[in-house]
Amino acid sequence: MPNTKNACELTGISRAPLHSAAHPRPRPAGPPAPRPTPPDALSRAERHEVLETLNSYRFIDKAPRVWATLLDEGVYLCSISTMYRLLRAEDGVRERRAQARHPPKTVPELLADVPTACGPGTSPNPAVRATRSSTSTAATSSAGWCSDFPGFGSVEDARLFCQEFYAWYNHEHHHSGVGCHRPVDVHYGRAVAVRDRWAVILAAAQAAHPGRHATGGTPTPPDLSGPGWINKPKNENQKDTTEKPTQN
Repeated sequence: MPNTKNACELTGISRAPLHSAAHPRPRPAGPPAPRPTPPDALSRAERHEVLETLNSYRFIDKAPRVWATLLDEGVYLCSISTMYRLLRAEDGVRERRAQARHPPKTVPELLADVPTACGPGTSPNPAVRATRSSTSTAATSSAGWCSDFPGFGSVEDARLFCQEFYAWYNHEHHHSGVGCHRPVDVHYGRAVAVRDRWAVILAAAQAAHPGRHATGGTPTPPDLSGPGWINKPKNENQKDTTEKPTQN
């Protein structure tokens, strides 16, 4: 009869869960001790200001990427991760839609590796046209998440919605795939200057509260470099990104 080690090797099961089940650790009596509050944590008033801002009419339907919108206006309240943490504590971060279960499907994979991929228009360069189609796919996907996405009664209704939506998407929306920049700033080469302005604001925030950033160092804006994927393959080495993509 095989011992536990041989049985686990034959079945491919780890021995750790079996050991834990056979020798459970005793749980401490009483409720867990509360975590100590860091000395440089946000004050009650600062937390209230963050939540008031995120729950305001302007930002109530927006993700905490409004961090970038506020930086554009010279305002820094806290990091994106802190915004999420405060919202979670108030049950403000959750999936509100009913989720349907579907079998896995093959998804299209598009790569944007030039700044001109952000923005409408055509180009004589097939690679540029392909990267623009990547951005268009991202915008179309975002339209489905838009809280104002309607049921269209006519093609005129659809055109009116798309005119307003794509104007917002290109000129106001801060896209996480391009370093939380607006697509129009990436398209016209302004993103580096914008990122430099953000860096000045973040440096001032660190100077005002150096202890809050002692562990991670000087806070910096998201990196803009590198290609932008739509549905990036799990093993990128299996993809030949130099091959001309198929045009739609």
